[in-house]
Amino acid sequence: MELAELVGLRPFPAAGLLLGLTRRCPLRCGHCSTGSDLTVREEPDAGQLLRFVGSFTAENRPDVVLLTGGEPLLLPTLAGELAFLARRAGSRTAVLSGMFFARSKEIPPAILRAIAQVDHFSASLDVHHEREVARADVFRALHRIRDSGVSVSFHLTGTGAADPYLADITRAIDKEFGGRVPSLVNEVRPFGRAASWARPARTGPDPSAAAP
Repeated sequence: MELAELVGLRPFPAAGLLLGLTRRCPLRCGHCSTGSDLTVREEPDAGQLLRFVGSFTAENRPDVVLLTGGEPLLLPTLAGELAFLARRAGSRTAVLSGMFFARSKEIPPAILRAIAQVDHFSASLDVHHEREVARADVFRALHRIRDSGVSVSFHLTGTGAADPYLADITRAIDKEFGGRVPSLVNEVRPFGRAASWARPARTGPDPSAAAP
């Protein structure tokens, strides 16, 4: 499943289902929309998630299930089982990861097995994530995932069309992957809890005021 197919489902009501597996995350990105870190213990019951996705039928299911968090690959076995159950009913799955595991030279086997179960893998990358996981490590891991046969993309965020980081990272991705890996680009803006600390979009967010 390619990124264009995922984006193409956006106009259709209930075509996609977002499942947050956990609010825990080993990264501490300043712009985190869920306020995630490893001290947060909020997680839905795994059994309930499995029963819910297991209740899908060919006639009553979403087109795609999006696995997210926090960091969903902190629970690789659960992610793989949910992907298996969704596929059994005819749904496809995508996972969005902050790439914490890329800091190791080799992707842990359990995480690689979970990724192999999904139809699309997307890596979050922006100036905040790069303070946590080096760009070169993310690129190396994404090559490995792509070579395994899973469709991949990047999820990039920036402060707008004039953001020099976005210009730099999109050039780097095109050079590294020969223009064969797409990116979804979103703008970081004050929203929800972030509205209490983020500056107006024209000046960008204030990293010193962000939590965590």
